[in-house]
Amino acid sequence: MLTAHFWSPGLSGTKNQDSLFVLKLGSRWGELVFTAVCDGIGGLSQGELASGFVTEKLIGLIYDRLIDELGRGRWKLAANAVYRCLYESCRQLKAYGDEKAVSLGTTLVFACILGGKAMLFHSGDSRIYKLSGKRLKNLFPDDLKDGKLSAAIGSMEPKMPAMKMIRLFPGQGLLLASDGFYRAVPEKTVGEVISGERRGKVGLEKRLRALADEGMKKGGHDHISAVYVCRREERGETWKNTV
Repeated sequence: MLTAHFWSPGLSGTKNQDSLFVLKLGSRWGELVFTAVCDGIGGLSQGELASGFVTEKLIGLIYDRLIDELGRGRWKLAANAVYRCLYESCRQLKAYGDEKAVSLGTTLVFACILGGKAMLFHSGDSRIYKLSGKRLKNLFPDDLKDGKLSAAIGSMEPKMPAMKMIRLFPGQGLLLASDGFYRAVPEKTVGEVISGERRGKVGLEKRLRALADEGMKKGGHDHISAVYVCRREERGETWKNTV
């Protein structure tokens, strides 16, 4: 799998409330990729604490449970473990918020990938896109009601993330992005720029940065985070081998 990421406070002049991670792990079952983008809610105090806390909880879960569950093909058990982890994260963030008299929360997009199979989770208004050729397709609707967030991970009323399973064929990719990234540049432009890169990780990260810079030139002041993961066709691989 080919991966690239970009993370920046943008022009906000404030602490970046976004958190992200990308893990590529070799195993006897093949290469596993785990990645997440969490956007701390700017309207709530200590949003960066919430986003960092949730990413740390997910990383711990990956090593404790998900590698083994996915490797053994137990995707449903893995999904249940993710839900339990996020529910416990909500509970702990709410307890912390009540103790400190603060509100804190974060959006979430999380992807677990093995072979051609991907398990995706979504809460809030960060997004997961699937890129096929130059076409970018948003895989989840934003959790918004009357223009305001209606779901997140944090001290608000808990609502578990949406989940779906998809296939990734060779050449297809996933783009995980905070709203500071995707709101600044048209989806068509993002798809064309990313799909045109053929030089690998360094070239992709330069293109993600260029897209973010273009958004900032147009007046975007939000924090910016994006991760791109692409399934490369390996030597000797055939379409029949795709999970």
